[in-house]
Amino acid sequence: MKSPLSMPLAGFPLSGSASAAAAAAAAASSAALGAAAAGGMRLSMPPMQNGCVLLVSNLNEEMVTPDALFTLFGVYGDVQRVKILFNKKDSALVQMSERHQAFLAMTHLDKMRVFGKQIRVTPSKHHNVQLPKEGQPDAGLTKDYTSSSLHRFKKPGSKNYQNIYPPSPVLHLSNIP
Repeated sequence: MKSPLSMPLAGFPLSGSASAAAAAAAAASSAALGAAAAGGMRLSMPPMQNGCVLLVSNLNEEMVTPDALFTLFGVYGDVQRVKILFNKKDSALVQMSERHQAFLAMTHLDKMRVFGKQIRVTPSKHHNVQLPKEGQPDAGLTKDYTSSSLHRFKKPGSKNYQNIYPPSPVLHLSNIP
């Protein structure tokens, strides 16, 4: 029987091949990026060609939904739109609010195991995620979250930037009465 710490949380089984040292380095890198973003400092990161859109591939097409991707990527920034590709349902486009948020999500989620498959997260060639035209069938594969009340990084200098870490099997709870 699996220990509770190795069991999936909220439908996102997480397991990576990173050692403890690599996880610590990723956490330090994330903390530096978060601190820079919160303080308005210029971030030093590889160029993201078209900015805020990520291509997520090798998804479990039977389990993935726009809401699940919103929740997963929302840990690293404010997700604006999600589109699961109609002809390739194991791939999706995720549009973040800002480039550094897309970079954080890509850094922490690339090669992680989600719904039993190791996903790939790379910059997309697209500048933004297009919503379907009126009257065009969508089958619930595209969702707009621009006015979502669940965004964590709305305020400039938000303290939430200080709490960005790589995925782990530990669930942290706070503000419990």
